Amino acid sequence: MRALPERAAWTLFALLPGTVLLGLAEPGRGSVLVLAVLLAVAIEAVALRLAGRPARELRDGGAVLTGLLIALLIPLATPMWLIATAVLVAVLGSRVAFGGAGGIVLHPAMLGLAVAALAPLTAPPPAVAAVVAGFPIDARHVAAAFAAGGLLLLALRILRWQAPLALLATLALFATLAGGELHAAFSPLAAAGTWLVAIFVAGDGASGCVGSRGRLAFGTGVGALALPLLQPGDVVGGLVPAVLLMNLLAPALDRWLAPAPPQVDA
Repeated sequence: MRALPERAAWTLFALLPGTVLLGLAEPGRGSVLVLAVLLAVAIEAVALRLAGRPARELRDGGAVLTGLLIALLIPLATPMWLIATAVLVAVLGSRVAFGGAGGIVLHPAMLGLAVAALAPLTAPPPAVAAVVAGFPIDARHVAAAFAAGGLLLLALRILRWQAPLALLATLALFATLAGGELHAAFSPLAAAGTWLVAIFVAGDGASGCVGSRGRLAFGTGVGALALPLLQPGDVVGGLVPAVLLMNLLAPALDRWLAPAPPQVDA
């Protein structure tokens, strides 16, 4: 088992390719990223000091990861004050309130995004597309970069495959049954946000399930709950409440689906 700072460092490294591509494809995403990450670290540092808790808790990298995930998933049209509010709620309402990484119940970034979603946006989300040095970049390239990061984490045994695969498979299956067209069924899988949430949020064991069966149920539940909420161009808006609801159910799923203890003959 790798230590938390090492796990966070590898996770941030795995996010780097997708983050760079998304920043190139969406001008303005970089400023959101800087604001969210710096604010998350600053808020947690102040909160730890006021609570009399050691500053070394910052070294787990969770604040940086929380700010980065919010910056990558929040709509680009979101005003800066609302981004700051989302980060504040994510850090104080989840990470600090529950005592750090070991006690998190609701995924911090998802909690922050849920608060931000309460303020409706008037501008539609921009398309993820750009041409850099003659090479086109769109949502599929960003999604592939996040998927590659997930494969790295799988190889390092930092990520377990059950929840991400179950989420992606459930979205594809339910969309096929509902839509009947293959290209329509797989449209949620072409969104970069789907892969980002599946790998780096649903695959996070801190707020999800621990057991293998529980992780499968967790990912399946997120996909099934999210599908009716998905909107064209806004996959993340359906995934956020689905993840938060499954966060609340995760402890019960682990209990219900835990393997039966072996029988001992008398």
